[in-house]
Amino acid sequence: MKSQKSNINPRIVDGISKGIQSLLQEHAQCREQNMGLVICSKLINLMPDNGYVYYYRGYLLDDLGKYKEALESFNKAIAIDATNADFYSGRGDILSTMRRLEEAVMSYDISIALNASNAKVLHYRGLALYDLGRYKEALKDFVQAIKLEPSEEVYYVNRDLAIQTIMQIAC
Repeated sequence: MKSQKSNINPRIVDGISKGIQSLLQEHAQCREQNMGLVICSKLINLMPDNGYVYYYRGYLLDDLGKYKEALESFNKAIAIDATNADFYSGRGDILSTMRRLEEAVMSYDISIALNASNAKVLHYRGLALYDLGRYKEALKDFVQAIKLEPSEEVYYVNRDLAIQTIMQIAC
């Protein structure tokens, strides 16, 4: 099988990856989980080394409430490509859902280290930090998210909530 892969033009592989991302994202957004999972299973058999297949599979499983399986999918995506910030943020999301907040923060930390310009990941890490009672750290993340994406109203709401909580604790 490896000898077959070496004969494939890298541009074709890149095109396949982008096509896979688009197809799976479409099914994930439409919440057609079963179809998406069927597609993921077939793609895993065809291309077991494509991290995005596991990434989208993780989100589909999350939507179905299969959190342990979703976490395994995100971990598999990371094992395939440990330099992809999206994979770590996906794992952070599922860990947050599972209320494993310290681990979620660690995954978000790695994602942010790989891509510091993703406002959503900063916001999600801020939410996890807030839930852990680390309000000042959460506030910093909300402020940074606002700087990166000033049109996102929920960032302001959570920033204000963090400020209010910090002030109440100080009194």
